[in-house]
Amino acid sequence: MAGELKAVMEALGASLAASCPGRFVSRDFLPLGQRTADELEAGILAVAALGESGFANYRGREADLGTLRVVIVGQIKVADESPPHVLEDAEFAFAEQVKAWLGMPMLAPVRQCLARSYRQSGQLEHPYGWVAFECEVKT
Repeated sequence: MAGELKAVMEALGASLAASCPGRFVSRDFLPLGQRTADELEAGILAVAALGESGFANYRGREADLGTLRVVIVGQIKVADESPPHVLEDAEFAFAEQVKAWLGMPMLAPVRQCLARSYRQSGQLEHPYGWVAFECEVKT
């Protein structure tokens, strides 16, 4: 099973990277301080698993047919002297890019990746910003 989940995560990362040229895509979420200036200026998209839920749980399918929950986190930095709304606009652009990707065909073994919600920084860490999408993955 772990191999199947790894394949799902790798397919999500590959699909996201193909859809978002110019962004750094990784399966490793790192704090902003561990990212390079080049990565932050271009924007980073990290994909990480949050766990599974909604198992079938009937005889012969115990803990089977669950839904994988993932988080897609975008991190970005704008110019220090820019006003906070510039950061917010950059986060909106990030969000729109991820939403466009969500509507595209996925790579096997992923059938569908559905966004449940997303949050953003609220300008609190200007000039650093982020968006975080919580998604459900169907295989």
